[in-house]
Amino acid sequence: METNDHIFLSCPFAKATWFGSTLSFIVPAQDDPKIRLWLQNWDRISFLNKRICEETLSLCLFTCWFLWIARNDLIFKKKNWTPIEVSQAALCAFEEFGEANGYYVTSTNSNSNQQYQAPSHWIPPHSGECKINCDAAFDPDSARGGLGVIARMSSRSQSFAISSPAFFGIVGTGEALAIRLGLLHSIQEGITNARFEYDCEIIISFMKEQSQTMPFEVQLVIHDIVLSTQFIVCNFYFIPREANVIAHSLARKALSMSVETAWPNFIPWLHPLCVNAALCQFTQ
Repeated sequence: METNDHIFLSCPFAKATWFGSTLSFIVPAQDDPKIRLWLQNWDRISFLNKRICEETLSLCLFTCWFLWIARNDLIFKKKNWTPIEVSQAALCAFEEFGEANGYYVTSTNSNSNQQYQAPSHWIPPHSGECKINCDAAFDPDSARGGLGVIARMSSRSQSFAISSPAFFGIVGTGEALAIRLGLLHSIQEGITNARFEYDCEIIISFMKEQSQTMPFEVQLVIHDIVLSTQFIVCNFYFIPREANVIAHSLARKALSMSVETAWPNFIPWLHPLCVNAALCQFTQ
């Protein structure tokens, strides 16, 4: 019978995951490691300060959780994870947890605090990750709104691009609707490792602190977004408008539409924008 100790520590897959993670932990080979004893002796490990101790323990627990997910996926879904995929998923979930609780996590590879810096231009996502840029546009003269979403993989290839007309009273609602639209299409495409980016800073504040006073219509949409459980990894980031130009163009296109439109990559006006966005990182 397979034990928790084997799944989390002693099996070769777990050992490779721990060693390949940012923790670079080497599971002792001479003994039969026990997860219970490891946690009981945690206080004996020397750390620079209490915060690093707490964050390291948190990352270890996320790693155990994703080792458990990987094992269940293998048994019940015949899906194979690699050790690096497990460690990356655990790290992303750990960082998302830190951001959601209002603090910036400390890098496990250095003693300095690192804060996420929004890029000034679009950059490709990490390997195995899909980046979904979202935006909303509103025309006060016609009282029409539009949503724009584009998803791209690390190869810079387009996964999907959507323009969708919408009706909303305030721009904040439109921005939240654009994120929800991106979530829905990502789920339809089977995307499980997603990074959502948008240029409305107030939305990320609402998502982090739902106790804040916000319009009721925004609150309903934010509630839908936060409750989404279809992803293994799902992170949300604020970026400046310059890094979100394609999503904005898609949203502007939607202002003159009556139905939602999925754009193929070879559309003349869209393809050059994607190419320029992918290449601009080399010219900054």
